[in-house]
Amino acid sequence: MKRVADKALGPLLNYLHSTGRERVGIGRTMAAARVYNGLFHSRLAAGRKAMFEERFEELILENGPCTSEPNTMVDGLALDTSGNLPYIEELLKESDELISERGEAKAASDKYRSFFRNIVSPGDLRRWPSFLDFITSSEVVTTVSRYLGYVPCLSGTLPPGVRFVESWKKYDANPDSPPRDSQLYHMDPYGTPMVYVIVLPRDVTMRQGPFHYIGEAESQRIAREIGYWSPGKPFRIQDDEVYAHLDRSKEMVLDLPRGTVLFIDPSRCLHYGSRNSEDPRYMVMYGLTSPVRTDFSESLMGGTKVKPAPGDSRLRRAIIDKHYRD
Repeated sequence: MKRVADKALGPLLNYLHSTGRERVGIGRTMAAARVYNGLFHSRLAAGRKAMFEERFEELILENGPCTSEPNTMVDGLALDTSGNLPYIEELLKESDELISERGEAKAASDKYRSFFRNIVSPGDLRRWPSFLDFITSSEVVTTVSRYLGYVPCLSGTLPPGVRFVESWKKYDANPDSPPRDSQLYHMDPYGTPMVYVIVLPRDVTMRQGPFHYIGEAESQRIAREIGYWSPGKPFRIQDDEVYAHLDRSKEMVLDLPRGTVLFIDPSRCLHYGSRNSEDPRYMVMYGLTSPVRTDFSESLMGGTKVKPAPGDSRLRRAIIDKHYRD
């Protein structure tokens, strides 16, 4: 049924997903996408809410009980600098292998956001299993699910559910141009609420163009004052407009050591990164959403799918497979 609707409405969905969303208003487009996607996936979303509200403790015990108190997201954020989250050591080790094999390779000719690229694919996750082991660990899933109020799934379109991103000015097709694209403050329209889990596999300093972000309350105040997501308003916000409304002491920077983990709701918190990356910057980025998204990317792109393995727990299957039903 959804494929038929997607095909029939393809031109309209494509318009709303691309140039039309700013004309119509990103907020309105997101609301329309939520209604449209809800027609087909509301039962999946309801099932995930029930998993959290009715069976979460049981699912966590089956997945592996938490060995430490999970982080709690406050103001759309949680920052873990302990280095003690499950599978973090394995993830760092396998990240080193990935960087050694693929880091600082010859840049592709892509002129769109050439300063920022993903160097891992879904097919690599069997070779480097810690990427999924980490994001499906009970402590990480508890932090995210408590914030969202449901058990989420890895995104299959925008953003990719699992990314290993390398940012470097050397790759930039226009290195001397003003900040653009994800180098400008913005909030993501793919789902709200949603969560990024960001892991630093290498130390990050200002030379790597670190991720900048603002807490939810301050971000929402700025968004209201500038009319963000309203008709005619650009998706990316120029610095002068943001800083005219921001106390710079409330701006946070992820220039922290290897092993740092940030939990952030990118749909509620303003953020940017990858500016002036004099040295390569690496981040593992996970995108966790509801089955009912607030964009049309699944209708237009199809998406990639990571398959659960035999013997996976129910909770792990739910995180990996959007269509899983407990």
